[in-house]
Amino acid sequence: NFAGKYVLNYWGCGSPCQVGVAINAENGRLIEIPSASVGYRFQKNSRLLIINPPDSLDYYIQDCSYCKPELYLLDTLKYKFVKLEE
Repeated sequence: NFAGKYVLNYWGCGSPCQVGVAINAENGRLIEIPSASVGYRFQKNSRLLIINPPDSLDYYIQDCSYCKPELYLLDTLKYKFVKLEE
């Protein structure tokens, strides 16, 4: 469900907190994903991972100081997520 050959799996670690891994479906290798406060957004054929995606009303940006959206790109050669800076 992520980046063509990965399965992204995440779970709660408190409120609000999510952590998880990207699992390579070909070899089983795990890549830890960055923690989030309000979830993730990702697509099947993209290496982009959006942490704390804003909803359509920008609720998280206005009312939550620790819910700022962040963008990460999966580096498949180094097996890690790289934060994209503004």
